[in-house]
Order: sequence, then C-alpha cells, then structure tokens
Amino acid sequence: MKMALHDLVMNRIRMVYKDTVTGNDVEVFLGHNETKLDTLDVAGGRYGVPSIEVSGLRGRVIQGRPLTRPAASSIPEPREGNGREGARDDAPTKSSSAPPLLLRLGRIGVKDSYLEYGSGEMRAEVKVGELAAQVKRVDLEKMGFEVSRIEADSTDLRYDDNSQKKQKRGMDYAHLAVKGLGLSADNFSYSADSISGHISRGEFSEQSGFRLDQLQTRFFYSDRRVWLKDLLVRTPGSLLQRAAAMEYDSVMGIVKHPARTRLDVDLVNSKVQVRDILYFAPFLASQPAFANPSAVWNIDARTTGTLDVLNIQRLRFSGIRDLRLDVTGKLLHPMDTSRISADLNIRQLSGSRDALVGLLPKGVLPANIEVPSRFDLRGKVAGNMEGFQTDMVLNTSSGMVRLKGYMRQFRSASNASYDLVLDTKGLNLGKILKDSVYGAATAHFTVKGKGYDQHTANAVFSGRVHSAVYRGYAYEGAAIDGSLADQHAELKSSINSTAVHFELEGSADLSRKWPALKLDWQVDTVDMFALHLLKDTMAFRGHVHADFADINPDSLQGDLKLYGVGVTRGVQHLSTDTVSLVASRDNDIQNIVLRSEAADINWKGKYRLTETGVALQHVINRYYRLNGYKDTSFAAQDWTMTMHFRPSPLVLALMPSLKNTDSLGGIMVFNSDRDDLRLDLRTPRVVVGGQRFHNVGVHVATADGQLNYAIGMTDGNGSGLEFYRTSLGGYLKDNHLVSSLVLRDRKDKERYRLSGQLDKLDDGLKFVLNPDSLVLNYDRWQVNTANYFYMTPRVLSFMSWVFRIREIRCL
Repeated sequence: MKMALHDLVMNRIRMVYKDTVTGNDVEVFLGHNETKLDTLDVAGGRYGVPSIEVSGLRGRVIQGRPLTRPAASSIPEPREGNGREGARDDAPTKSSSAPPLLLRLGRIGVKDSYLEYGSGEMRAEVKVGELAAQVKRVDLEKMGFEVSRIEADSTDLRYDDNSQKKQKRGMDYAHLAVKGLGLSADNFSYSADSISGHISRGEFSEQSGFRLDQLQTRFFYSDRRVWLKDLLVRTPGSLLQRAAAMEYDSVMGIVKHPARTRLDVDLVNSKVQVRDILYFAPFLASQPAFANPSAVWNIDARTTGTLDVLNIQRLRFSGIRDLRLDVTGKLLHPMDTSRISADLNIRQLSGSRDALVGLLPKGVLPANIEVPSRFDLRGKVAGNMEGFQTDMVLNTSSGMVRLKGYMRQFRSASNASYDLVLDTKGLNLGKILKDSVYGAATAHFTVKGKGYDQHTANAVFSGRVHSAVYRGYAYEGAAIDGSLADQHAELKSSINSTAVHFELEGSADLSRKWPALKLDWQVDTVDMFALHLLKDTMAFRGHVHADFADINPDSLQGDLKLYGVGVTRGVQHLSTDTVSLVASRDNDIQNIVLRSEAADINWKGKYRLTETGVALQHVINRYYRLNGYKDTSFAAQDWTMTMHFRPSPLVLALMPSLKNTDSLGGIMVFNSDRDDLRLDLRTPRVVVGGQRFHNVGVHVATADGQLNYAIGMTDGNGSGLEFYRTSLGGYLKDNHLVSSLVLRDRKDKERYRLSGQLDKLDDGLKFVLNPDSLVLNYDRWQVNTANYFYMTPRVLSFMSWVFRIREIRCL
C-alpha cells in the first residue's frame, strides 16, 4: 500500500499521559512542526522524509514508583515437536518475512525546545536553542547513519543524581550543568563498530568553572583503532594541538596485549593550565605540583611505538616553577612494573631548589641534606629494575658531579657487576650536608668488578682527591688504590699535603669472620694543629707495622710494632724507641706481650679480652654494688698478668715530676670461677716533685668472703712532713667499705689513726666513724656511737658528729 502525504504541519499540539499504576507521567507540547515527505510506502517499508522542522517543543517524562509490579506473561511457551501444536494457522513463516525497513532522511532542525526526564533521585534536562542536521544516510538494519553536517547553538544540558552529595570543587559528574553548547561537525558517521567525523567548532561552559572555547579535530573510533587528527583544544588557559592515534586488538587487549597496542601522539607547542586539570581531578589539589591553579605547563611531545616499546622522539616540559625537562629515548615494558626499563637521553633537567623541594612530600629529604639552589642534569641513562648504564653530568650551584659506567644485577650481592667512574669538581659537601666541617671537594674515583659481598666480590678501585676541605684545611694529593679478589683485599694509600704526609700499604684475608691483617704505615707528619683537629700545637710521626693472623680481640694472634714514634707539642719534642705487641694463642690459652721503653706487660691464661672488664666487675660487685652494673654471662677466666713500668724519657717528658722514681713491678692473678682476684704492686721509690716515698706496696686479694686491700710504705717525706710505716687497709663486703688509715712516727708509735665504714645505700652513701678508732697526734678521741655522715644527690647531713678527748668536746 502506497500513500501520498507531502506536507505535515502541526501547531500547538499537547499530549498528556499519566498512569499511576505503572508510575509513568508524560507531558509533551509541540509548538510547531513541519515535516515534508516524498515517499510513504508502508507495504514496501520505504519512507522518504526530506525535512523535519521542530520548534517550541516541551517535553517532560517522570518515571515514578509503580503501584504494582507487572504480571507475568500468560502467553504459552512453544511446545517441542514440529512447532505446530498450539500455534496460529496464519503465523508468518520464513518465506513470508517482511521486507527491510528503508528510511531516507534529509534536514532535521530543532529550535527553542526543552526536554526533562526524571526517575527517582535522578533528573536530566536538555534545552536546545538551535540544532540542525543534514542526514546523508540511515541504515536501520545495520544500526548506522551518516550526517553530512551538524550545527548546534545555545544548547544547555543538566544532570543531577541527588543520591550523591555535591562536590565543593571540580567537575561533579553526578551534578553536571553545561551551558552554551555549540557544535559544528561534518561527515559524521555512526555504525555498530565505528564512529567518525570532522568537528570544526566545539564550545561550552560548565558550572564548575571549566570552559571550552574551541574544539577542532578529525576523529575516528572503532573496536580496533582510534585517532584524532588536526586536533585543536583551547580553553582560557590551555592549548592542545596536533594529533593522536592508537591501534589495538580490542579495548580489553590494550592492557592485556601491550605489544599489539600501537601509539602515535604528537603534541606541538601545547600547554595545560593546572586549573583545567583540577576541574576533572580536584583530589590532586593536595599534591605540591598542583598547588598553583594558575600555573601553565608547556608540553611539546612526540611518542610512537607500542605500549611495550614506546619511542620518545621528543618530550619538552616546563611550567612547574622554573623546572625544565627535555628528553628523548625509549621506554620498554611500561605496563609491567617488574620489567619496565628505559633508555633516555636527558638533554636538560634543570631548575631550582625551591621548585624541586616544593614537589616532594614533607619528610622525603633528610633534615641534614640541602639541595643546591640551582641544578642542571644532562646525559644518558639506560636501565631497569636490575641495573643501569649512564653517562650523566650534574652541574649545581654547589659544584659538579659526573657518573659514568654501568651496574648490572645490583640486587644480588654476589652476581652484581659494575664499572663506574665518579668525578666531582668543587662539590661543596659542607653546604649539601649542612655541616661546616666539610668544604669543597674535587676528586676522581673508579670501581670495577663483580659482587660487593666480601666473600664473593672480585673488584678493583682507585681514587684521587685533588683537593678536599675538612675543618678548614685543604687536603691535596690524596690517593687510594685497592682490590678485592678471592676474599683477599689489597690497599695502597698516600697523601702529600703540607700538614699531612703518609704512605700506607695493607692487605687482609676476609675468608673468616675476623680477618687476617697486614699493615705498613709510614707517617712522615700529621700536624694536628694545622689540620684544625686540636687547638694546641701537636704533630705526630712514626712507622706502624702490623701482621695479625686473627684480629678477633678474643683470640688475638699477631704482632704490632711502632718504630720511630715522635710527637711534637709546642716546643716540646717527644720520642720513644720501638713499641712491640705480640699476641699468640695455643688452644684456649691467650698470651699478650707488650714491650716498650716505658712498660713491659705479659698477660697469659684463659680469657676473652672483650669480657675481662665484665668478669672483674662481676667479682667486685659481689662485695660492693657498682653503679650501673648489669650482670651478664661471660666465659670463665683464669689468667696471670705480670707488669713492669719504668720512668722512661718519654714518661719523664710528659710527667717531669716523676724524676728519680724507680721502676714499678707487679703481678695480677684472676680466676672467675673461684672469685679469686689478687694484685701486688711494689716499687722501691716514688718521687713526685719534692715528695719521696719508699718501699711503696699495694696488695689486693679476695679471701674469707671479702675483698681485702692494703696500701703501705716504709717512709716518706716532703713539704715539711715525714711519714713512717704509713698504711691504708680494709676490705669490701656486703656493700660495706671498711677502711683504716694509720700513720706512725720514727719509733713505730701510732701517731694518727682514722677508721670507718662506707655503706652503699639505694639512694646514696653513708659513712660511720668507728667509735674507738680515732687517734690524732697520739691522742685517742671518743666518738659518739650514733655518728654518721649521709649524702645523696639532694641531701647532705651529719648526725651525732661529736668527738671527745678528756674534757675537750668538739662538734
């Protein structure tokens, strides 16, 4: 059946539909519609509409809550078999299917129209000022169409999801309000698998403050590729231009198969204002890089390749304060964090301290590090999560650093390999480390080898310090060379400055926990005053030679010799003959022998040097509690130490008042299992300035549950005083220190005596004089039995401090 209807004009048509059962509330008002038809073939399914003009359209559709749910369908299900049972006789068959629907459209124009839709908490509005489209083709069977031209002006859109709280900042995708939408497009095509067209004009503003001033591009999108060509996006502060393209197997395959996803992005002389980014991602406002919304980032970039191999033909960036970036190169596996790698040529990475620090979160930089005020990094770097190769130069306001070479498998201490060269020039370490003891350093270091674990490393290294300032002194001519191979280390070092000059050679066997060590160190001069290490004039010279098979202090084996040791202090020159230390161990017997012009010491027996102090304190603490002592385990000790001290020229040069003093000999015996401690020291004569003491002896020994001590001498004189058979003795027991001081005259008669007991309390000390032990110049005094002297960090008191002699009373 064919019909003829060329013009259809409708004016002021109103339609209302409201169904409280289903919840539908629809109202439509059509101000004017003029439709032209040139084909109306209902039977053949062909329709031709050259033009449709609509104006004054008002529509409102509200989907409310239905009163009842739709009933289930009562149409019977088809039965199995031939499909004829229960079917209508006149049901159409495949041979009598309807012809395809053919629709031909021309111009479509809409003016001054408004549509509103609501459902629950959601509301949507469209206000059209003017919309015109010239339809080229419509394919209803394949769900596609082509439009040769689209024009839209003065169009507003609004969308609100009132179940979502409104955002205070940025574009709120649950509450959108677009105004002044304008669009001009040509050759727009839509199909089930692609969209394409040419946009010559695009503009709108949104209630967040975002405004698009200009959009131009030719675009294409399909399930295999997307591209933008002749791109121009302009806002009040941003400009993006040129082209971008991507090819992929599928949308899901973009990430799943990055090697089959190709990119080509070309942004020329573009810029992005931070404010525009914050419109779409307001949460970034807390990041330092986005702190200034008015900042404009300048971008000039060209990248090609795939998401597995990305070629950066150019990338220039600026706009974050004074930071500048210019880089080319290649990124490999950027989508796989475990395999990502880069090969970059950094043409420029420069800026200021304020700009760099402003980008970093607080606390990232250590408090004792100061970034130079200006920096400029250039060079090449290639690497991944396992290693790198580089040739980089960093010029800063605090000096220059250059790093060249490679490092591979650096996560493995045994398999890492490296060949690195580090150069510095005028590097102000004091300013960088915020420590005034350091100054500028100019140096050259190299290291090459494999592994950095002492048991597996095989490496050589060297260094030359041309100049380095430390504590205000400029060191010059320092050198260091060494190697490490098969757990054997070699080292050579020297320095040739005015105030310090030495040569050192050493080696070490690192195959054990405690290495074997050999050292030869010739020190010509070390001027501590010139080096600003001491405030008084002092210089040192000497020759140190060491050869130890084991440097474990608990099993020390080897020897140490000092030759030609000399010390200059002011105008005083001190020197000594050879000093020798020999250590040996036979099973669990340790023997340490010290020989010098001032002292000879022989220490032999069972002991661990690091535990000797603890073992001695353990014994003393049994009798008198030591402050701060903590009883810890230690190996049993059983040893004897013999000592001989002489007033050598070096000793007398340091302590001239000891002139004419005789040698001091002694022995110390200690057995920790038996709590046996004995010490005997004797010398025929001790001279201290004008005082002389003869046959001085010291005896300490544990016995009968206490630690006894005695110090005595046969006689002494000086400064108008004379002493005969003077002694100080007593014992330690149960936190009591019992002491008795006795001074006799020439006839061995007791002239002075003072005896008492010092008690160790939890909070202080208490001293009590023995009531019948006070003798002063032959006279015996009576002491109050309740006397004591008490002292704590906060209290000092005397109690019953009364002395009597005949009729004399002292308080």
